[in-house]
Amino acid sequence: MINSIDSKMIKPLLADLLSAKQGLTRINGIITKLAELAFIDFLKDRDLIDDNDARRQAECSLRVSAYANGYDVCIPESKIAAEIKALIPYEGVRFGGAQIQSLEKDVEGLLHPEKKSKAQVNTRDYRKFLVLLSSQDENSFSEAVSHLRERLSKKGYAITDHLPADNEELSLDTVYIVTIPLY
Repeated sequence: MINSIDSKMIKPLLADLLSAKQGLTRINGIITKLAELAFIDFLKDRDLIDDNDARRQAECSLRVSAYANGYDVCIPESKIAAEIKALIPYEGVRFGGAQIQSLEKDVEGLLHPEKKSKAQVNTRDYRKFLVLLSSQDENSFSEAVSHLRERLSKKGYAITDHLPADNEELSLDTVYIVTIPLY
């Protein structure tokens, strides 16, 4: 079968695909930055940060590369750390194995900052968030988040997709899953 393919066609096609892959990497970085800004708005709307922290974090977010080491959002003044993920569940209702490993690594880094590669801040006394973007209908994405929460909980992680009411304190030993709907 390989003999019937013109090898002169393969190399330009590979070059085009690699170029497209580089473009997708840049798009992923832009998505992460926009998600950081949306999460900052979420924090402000819930009165978890004030206007000054929101402005400072938005400015910082726009200055720092999406690929920099550390937490995607880290607000020392308000004791908040977050990781942002723009993942699309497979078949709409479940995260795949590699996606779950990536999410688990982020949860591990939030709960155990000493295990996070090049973490520049100790988040033990921070409120911790795993932020997911949902471009799907609410029920399908909720199913994927529920499956993720159950799977990570079985591994011993303190993780929930239930945020307490506005007047309740967030636990410092739990990662809160925040879904930012895009619809």
